[in-house]
Amino acid sequence: QKKAREALRTAESACEILHLDPTATDKQLARADDVKERKREALDDIDEKIADMKVKHKSAQKVYRKRATEIFRQCESVEEERLDHIRETLLDFLETMDTSKYARKVEQIFTDIKDKVTKEQNSFDDRVFWAKSYGIENKLTKSLTLASNGDDAENDSIIIESRTNKKKIDHETEKKDRRQSIVERVADDEEASAAINSTTPAKTKVKRTKSITNTDKKTITEPSTINNTVLNQV
Repeated sequence: QKKAREALRTAESACEILHLDPTATDKQLARADDVKERKREALDDIDEKIADMKVKHKSAQKVYRKRATEIFRQCESVEEERLDHIRETLLDFLETMDTSKYARKVEQIFTDIKDKVTKEQNSFDDRVFWAKSYGIENKLTKSLTLASNGDDAENDSIIIESRTNKKKIDHETEKKDRRQSIVERVADDEEASAAINSTTPAKTKVKRTKSITNTDKKTITEPSTINNTVLNQV
């Protein structure tokens, strides 16, 4: 619409200028008037279409509002239920996640669990218990006193300290045994090397004895040959 209005204004200006020109011919004037009229008709057509479209748009808005109202009334109860459910779900979630009112109970629960695990959960005691139950006690199980649930804090600390010392002693014993094993293995290697070194000259000596025996055999053979020759001559 704006472009059509500008085009009409340009055509009107050109037509006025041409009418003021004395040298302009009638053909040029008629052509300018024709262009101006076409531009005016185009603008009027656009204005008419816009007005018609506004009427249709207004009517469509009325139909839309009426239909939307009907749909909303049909879904109003369901929508209300959905929104209320979302609200209740969010409130329940927030209430569940808020642990401030349970903080003291939660702290006590974790404290009790930690204390129980620290004092009672021990794999070594479990193994000793089963060993005694099945009658396969050994030195380790005989030297250990199992902890009972009725022990007080002092006895628990003594037992824990005893287990710690026992583990340290076992660790030192294991280190000594490992060191002793290494020393024995080195000693065995040295004895094996010494045995190999002592065996090698003996073999050489046997070979020398064998060579000497061959020489003696030749020496013994030569006198017998001489004796046979002398006897033959006799």
